[in-house]
Amino acid sequence: MTEQRHVVLRTSDFEAGRERYLDENKPDPLVRKQIVSWSLDWNDGSREPYVVHWDDSVDSAPTREICGVVVWAGEWVQLCMPVSCSWTGDKSEGRLFYTCFVKASLRKAPENACKSDQKIHDRMVQRLKQDDYVQKILEKPLELCQATINRDSDHLEERVHCNQEAAEAIRRSIFSTAESALDVFDWVLALPALPCTLHSQLITRTALADRAKLRVLEDAMYDACEQEEEEEILRELKLQAPPVKKSKA
Repeated sequence: MTEQRHVVLRTSDFEAGRERYLDENKPDPLVRKQIVSWSLDWNDGSREPYVVHWDDSVDSAPTREICGVVVWAGEWVQLCMPVSCSWTGDKSEGRLFYTCFVKASLRKAPENACKSDQKIHDRMVQRLKQDDYVQKILEKPLELCQATINRDSDHLEERVHCNQEAAEAIRRSIFSTAESALDVFDWVLALPALPCTLHSQLITRTALADRAKLRVLEDAMYDACEQEEEEEILRELKLQAPPVKKSKA
């Protein structure tokens, strides 16, 4: 990774991204309060071995690359989210590859916490440990989403993948005011690690990131609708099922 190719981000860019997200979405007071309470930090240039990067041996080297780790901390949980975004081309043509992982760790109560606060903290941590979804991101890193966009004058290739289980784990562990996993994707993709054109404070942006964001959100929405339909079918089957007759002894 050369210096010219690497796009440097700072924690202040993520703070600006949060403010923009709040201004654009105008969440209700409870959601806003939770989002404002989070601690956000960016470790620029950090790489994790399990994160898939642009394969220079197969494709021409990207002209720009963002990589690092978003540290997203709430009251009970801290999330480390390794991110990689590489792209080449200008304007709306070129190729982009984006991937984001998530790994959770439980936070300790503040040293100056009173006994009642300590009990509440311990109770919440224990509840999170027992949650099937949260357990998965406590045990190992999971890929949250991935997108590949390849576009030129006569060709368009779009491949995206969303991990609904990872998003639900995030919602349950740190974003409890979110209505669904779709809100988690919307928030994560609003951060400047995906260099959409709306991030006016960034020197280097790309319209390919806008397309990647749109496609990932579409895929996440499709999965959410599909899951809702399946749950509705199950509810209808339960309502239509005939009562079970008890046999007489």
